[in-house]
Amino acid sequence: MADSSNVGASSTAQQPVIELQRLRSTSTRDRENTQMAQEDEIATSEEIHRVKWIPLLSLVGQHFSSSWGERSYEFASYLYLIVLFPDSLIPASLLGFAVTVTGVALSGRVGRLVDEHKRLPFVRTFIALQKILQLITYGLFLVLFRPLRPSIDDFGKQPKSPAVYLLLALIIVSSSVMGLATAGINVAIQRDWVVAISQGSHILLTRLNTYLRRVDLVCKLLAPLLVSLLTTTISYSGAVTFYLIYAAVTLAVEQLWIRVVWNYFEVLATDERSKWEKRREERVERSPPKRFLEGLYQQGKDLKEFFALPIFLSSLSISLVYLTTLSFDGIMVSYLKAERSFSDAFIAGMRGVSVVAGLLGTIAMPLLERRLGLVRAGAWSLWSQIISLVPVLLSLYIGLGGTHRPRGPTWNESMMFGGMALSRIGLWSFDLIQLQLLQESLTDHPRKNALTALQLSLQNMFDLAKYALVLGLNKPSQFKWTAL
Repeated sequence: MADSSNVGASSTAQQPVIELQRLRSTSTRDRENTQMAQEDEIATSEEIHRVKWIPLLSLVGQHFSSSWGERSYEFASYLYLIVLFPDSLIPASLLGFAVTVTGVALSGRVGRLVDEHKRLPFVRTFIALQKILQLITYGLFLVLFRPLRPSIDDFGKQPKSPAVYLLLALIIVSSSVMGLATAGINVAIQRDWVVAISQGSHILLTRLNTYLRRVDLVCKLLAPLLVSLLTTTISYSGAVTFYLIYAAVTLAVEQLWIRVVWNYFEVLATDERSKWEKRREERVERSPPKRFLEGLYQQGKDLKEFFALPIFLSSLSISLVYLTTLSFDGIMVSYLKAERSFSDAFIAGMRGVSVVAGLLGTIAMPLLERRLGLVRAGAWSLWSQIISLVPVLLSLYIGLGGTHRPRGPTWNESMMFGGMALSRIGLWSFDLIQLQLLQESLTDHPRKNALTALQLSLQNMFDLAKYALVLGLNKPSQFKWTAL
């Protein structure tokens, strides 16, 4: 009994010591965690400040200028077509269909060109091609709005002048090639240059991707607002003239900015000379027919490899998003203007609200990544988008018709545009997450740009299916069936 009591007393006496040791251990772990967090913050700061501001601003400036021109044309071209041909979605659908078919057929080839050619000459050539085609296309629209405007009747009836059909065909062809030029610039800058500049830094890659995505969203927000401001305060032909001048000016400015980026980021030129010499020797040794057959064989190998990649399912998920007409693209803009009688300014404003919500998605993405990880954050973002689109779909079927004005009651408008805005948060968060997953999975792959371009082709295939559906259901009143 004495021994037992002694043991109990000893145990009781040791408890404060054990508790003190536990507290010290916990305190030590907390200090270590705090120190690690501080080190991470310092590392993040060092990674970000490692990038010089002049070339970074030049990179962002070039991307802003290119995206502004792209988003302006994306909104304006469909707006012009629905004004010129107000009773049918066929011209807008033909434009989207042709651009998408071209992308499906040739986006993979554009990606291979990025791999096969020197970085700076490739980007400068494609910038020039994009701007020249914008000049041509805006010039064709100007002819339609001025000399030939009185000769345009409702689409589906015979126009007084066959030149209208010819100019429409030229606009579609020019827009299709312009889409390839834009794809080439985006693949080169966002998938190649940005990855090279980050030099394997996950932190810096995330930051650069976020910068460029926010530039895209700002342009998507403001560019349509400027288009609608010009069309309502000046005229449609005046707006076309403005953007024709803009394309000419930015042709020179973007060439300057991309040269600055190239000169400052020496990593872009590392080992490029030896790789280019090796590629040139290989091309000289092979005859043109052999190169063509090898190109087809390589494309087949790329497709097989792309389908086998673990990242393929996420590529398929982001591509399926392109199948819907609930996306504030040219088709939905045409529907809102022709069937619901919304003004240019109102459509641009509601699209702007959706883009602001998309900006919130780019802010939410890093927070979700830190808390959930990339994969779970992507799943949450995707489901958020799907759930938010349910009231948009319902708004196309309830509350319209009867004695209501074409726009529908206020609650119906709130369902449509509120749901569209909320869905953009999940969409742009998922888009950023999927882009980073793709970049990190292909960082060291020798044909990363060709495989990345295959995702663009997959997106274009689903986009193509959407336009094919709208060509079949081409009346503005049939839009609700395409949204299913």
